[in-house]
Amino acid sequence: MASCFGLIRNPQAVSILRMNRYFFGSMVAWVILATGLTAEAPRLSHLLGNGAILQREADIPLMGYADPGSTVTVLFADKEQNTTASDTGEWSVIFPAMDAGGPYSISVKSDGGEALSEDVWVGDLWICSGQSNMELPVQRVAERYAHEIASSADPRIREYRIAYAYDFEAPRSDLPEGNWLTASPETIKSFSAVGWFFAREMVAQTGVPIGLINASVGGSPIEAWMSESAISRYRDKWNEVIRYREPHLISKIEARNTRIQEQWHGNLNSTDEGLTGSIPWYDFEYQPDASWKPFTIPAYWDEYGLDMFGSVWFRRDIVLPDEAQDQPAMLRLGTIVDADHAYINGQKIGQTGYQYPPRRYPVPAGVLKGGKNVIVVRVIADSNIGGFVSEKPYVLEIGNESYQLSGEWMYKVGTVTPKIEPTEFVRWKPIGLFNGMIAPLTKHPVKGVLWYQGESNISEAQFYQERLTSLIYDWRSQWKNDDLPFVYAQLPILGKPSSSSDSSGWAMLRDAQRRALRNPGTAMAVTLDLGEWNDIHPENKEDVGIRLAHEALRLVYGKQVLSGRGPVVSGAERISTRVRILFESSESGVTTRNGDTPDGFAVAGRDGMYHDAKAVFEDGTLWVWNDEVTYPVSVRYAWADNPAHANVIDVNEVPLSTFQIKVEATPTHSPAVP
Repeated sequence: MASCFGLIRNPQAVSILRMNRYFFGSMVAWVILATGLTAEAPRLSHLLGNGAILQREADIPLMGYADPGSTVTVLFADKEQNTTASDTGEWSVIFPAMDAGGPYSISVKSDGGEALSEDVWVGDLWICSGQSNMELPVQRVAERYAHEIASSADPRIREYRIAYAYDFEAPRSDLPEGNWLTASPETIKSFSAVGWFFAREMVAQTGVPIGLINASVGGSPIEAWMSESAISRYRDKWNEVIRYREPHLISKIEARNTRIQEQWHGNLNSTDEGLTGSIPWYDFEYQPDASWKPFTIPAYWDEYGLDMFGSVWFRRDIVLPDEAQDQPAMLRLGTIVDADHAYINGQKIGQTGYQYPPRRYPVPAGVLKGGKNVIVVRVIADSNIGGFVSEKPYVLEIGNESYQLSGEWMYKVGTVTPKIEPTEFVRWKPIGLFNGMIAPLTKHPVKGVLWYQGESNISEAQFYQERLTSLIYDWRSQWKNDDLPFVYAQLPILGKPSSSSDSSGWAMLRDAQRRALRNPGTAMAVTLDLGEWNDIHPENKEDVGIRLAHEALRLVYGKQVLSGRGPVVSGAERISTRVRILFESSESGVTTRNGDTPDGFAVAGRDGMYHDAKAVFEDGTLWVWNDEVTYPVSVRYAWADNPAHANVIDVNEVPLSTFQIKVEATPTHSPAVP
C-alpha cells in the first residue's frame, strides 16, 4: 500500500511534514511524562509474593493491581490468562486446581512492565488467628526449643505475618505489605510458635507444604475479628462500631493516649528520687543509707505495705570471682509487674515496658568484675500491684556458674504517683481487625483456620459460645465455604491452684469452647495441662501445636493419630442418687493420672448449689456423687481457673475438658449402681 508521503510531490513539503510529525510525537511523550500518565507497573497481591504457598485442590485465584484499563497477561504453571484491569486498577484471574508441588513462578505483564513472583508452591494454607498465645513468636521460647530451632530448616514450612491493620469503615481489599518467610534457623524465631509446631507436625504426617498466614493480635477480643454483618446483631458492640466511625475520633483517642502516657511518665521521672538526686541510685558509687529496707524476692509490693503506684528501687550486692569480668553473662529476673529497668555496676543492662515478657537480659563482657558487683532494678507499677512473680528464675548466669538472686534485697520507694488513667486500645474494637487483616484473605482459598483466643473475653464468658459460633459461620460465609474447618485451642489453667467449684471465668470460657464443638467441622485441642499458674503465656507451645495438628489431621485429613482433645464427655444420667458420666466412644480410653481415684467433680441439686463430689470407675463406667445431694441435676468438672485436683485423662495423657452439663433422667435400662 502506498505511503501517504507518496501523494506529496514537493520534497520540501515532505520534509516539513516529517519534522512536524516527530515534533508532535516528542511533545506527546513529554506531556505524558510531565503529567504522570506513564503506565503503572503491575503488581501481585502482597500474599502472592516470593515464596507464597497456594491452596492445593482448589481453584487458584491470582490477583493484583495494574494501570486502569490495561491488558494484563498472567503466566503460571505453563498456563497463560489475559484480563483487563478495572477502573480502580484491580485485576484477577482464576487458574485450575492443582496438586501439591512446586516450585513455580507467577509472571504478570502489562503496558507498565512486569511483576514476577518466584519459589511459589502449592500446598495447604492455614490461617493462624487469635490473640497473644497465637501471636507469641518462637523468639519468646527460643531457650526451651534451642535444639528444634537448630534443625528447623524446611522449605515446606512458610509463614506470612500480617502487620497490624484495622478499619471500621469497610473491609480492605489488600493486606499491608509483607513477605513470606521459609522456615530456617535464621527466620524461625519470628514465626508463631504454635503455628510452627503445628506446621512441623502436619508436614511430618502428610508431606504437604504448609503455609501459615499469621493474623493474630495480642489482647484482641473475639469481636474484633467479626465482620460487620456478624457484629450488627449485638447492639452494644454495634454501637461501638458506630462510635469509631465518627470523623477524627480515632486521632483524638490516640492523641489522648499519648498525652496520658507522656504526662504520667513525665511526672514519674521528674519526682523519682532515684533519678533526681546528686547521684542516681543505679550508679555504682551511690551509697545506700538506712532508709533502704530489706525485701525478699520474689514478692509483691503490698506484702511489704506498699499499697501504691509509682516506682520502687531494688538493690543487691553480689561478690564474683576475678574471672567473671571478662565473661558475658545472662541476668534473669523472672517476670515483673509492670515495667523495669535493670542495671549492673551502673550500666543499664535491659528494660521491659510491661508485665508479661520474661526478663532475660544479656550482660556484655566487661560489665561484671571480680569482687563486689551491684545489681539495681527500678520497678514501675502504673496500674497493677508491683512486684516479682514467684516460681520464676532469678539468677545471674556466668558460663556454667549460676548465682541465685532470689532472697534478700534492699528496697526504697522512688516516688508515689496516682494510678495511670486508662487508655483506649483502638485496634481491639469490634470489626476493626476483621476489616484490616481478615477480609483481604477471603479471596484466597485456605485449608482451614487455627484459632487460639479467649483470654480477653473472660469477663463476658457467658456469651463466648454464641460469639465463637457466630465467628465460625461468619468466616465460612465470607470465604463462601460452608465446610471451612475450624480447629481451636481451649484455654489452659491460670492462677494459683484451687479446689473450689464456685464461679470461675476461665472455667466458664473453657466450657463455652467445649460446647462450640456442637458446630460441624470443628475440633478443639485441650490444653488444661499445658498452662503455667503464674504466666498467661505458657512456654509449652510445642504440645499445643501438636495437639492442634492431631485434631486437624483427624477432622480434615481423616487420619487416625493420637488425640489432641482427650476424653469427650457426651452426657450424664441420674441413676438413683448417683450420676453416670457418658463419653463418646473412643479407642483412647478414660483413666486418671497416676492411676489415682478420679477427682475434680462437683454436683448440684435443685437448689443449684455445687458440692464437691466423690468419683469412681466401676467396670469402665465413671460414677459421681455427693451423699448430701440426693437428686443431682447438674455436674461440673475442673471448674476453677486452675483446678487443683482434676486428674481424668485419656491413655495418651490428654486431659478431660472442663465441663458443666445437665444430668438427665434415669434411663429405662440402667446399669447397677456400685
